[in-house]
Amino acid sequence: MHFFSSKFDSLRGIHFEDFWKIYGFNRRVSGGFCFIQIFNRNGSRELLGEAVTTGRIALEGISKNYADLEVLRDLNLEVNRGEFVTLIGPSGSGKSTVFNILSGLEPASAGTVKVEGFGNERAFAYMPQRDALLPWRNILDNVILGQELQGVARKKARAEALSQLPFFGLEGFEKNYPFELSGGMRQRAALLRTVLTHCPVLLLDEPFGALDALTRAQLQQWLGELRTRLNRTILFITHDVEEALLLSDRVYVLSPRPAHVVLELPVDLDRSGPGELVTSPRFVELKAQLLAALKSEGAL
Repeated sequence: MHFFSSKFDSLRGIHFEDFWKIYGFNRRVSGGFCFIQIFNRNGSRELLGEAVTTGRIALEGISKNYADLEVLRDLNLEVNRGEFVTLIGPSGSGKSTVFNILSGLEPASAGTVKVEGFGNERAFAYMPQRDALLPWRNILDNVILGQELQGVARKKARAEALSQLPFFGLEGFEKNYPFELSGGMRQRAALLRTVLTHCPVLLLDEPFGALDALTRAQLQQWLGELRTRLNRTILFITHDVEEALLLSDRVYVLSPRPAHVVLELPVDLDRSGPGELVTSPRFVELKAQLLAALKSEGAL
């Protein structure tokens, strides 16, 4: 704890697991610490290519055991650059474990993670379920913390963050502290902190799960509109079938533990047309397919 006590005043009130996910350290990166990195563990990881316009993430035959507990079994999925892909499945099925393996926080017991065309330094920025904002920092200094740990000068980081605040609905709140913001605004701040790392892949682990239904619906619409501006590859975890369909290009349905993919569903919805998307015939049809897959695995 010597490093943390010298770097920050206190970690009271911050869940250490979330702190590690967001501010996961890797000294291999020159110029300071970085958010979640791609780095080698005991499992098989491949970092391939540095293409700008193409890229692919693939999990091939991934299994994960914790002693006698089998969490993942022969799990296969892939994500192409620029896609919004959602994982949905029952609680405890290993969805967050998939994110931990992708980001290098823990190794797979078997299988291969391939990361192609995203560069060879850092690819993943992780936003966990809790916002994990530091209570003694105002919103501006919270959202730049990742950049500071990457070695970016505070003045430069603040200038960039200030230019982004309007797009995240936080303009005028930069000097407020987390306890002064609503749950929805705190989640916007957490997402901005994640985006400002400039990692090309965002791992969003149930970011709206703890919000009330109205705030959640507002943020779903906001994120749907923001994703074009972000120009990032997004992997998203949810338990909400409608949320998965509203936001995603594809949805993977996972079985109960030990998890494997039971359905890969392309989401071919016309989001540009008038009218309520959730009442469209195609939306209803896709929702029925997801619910049937979840029910067939005993998740409902």
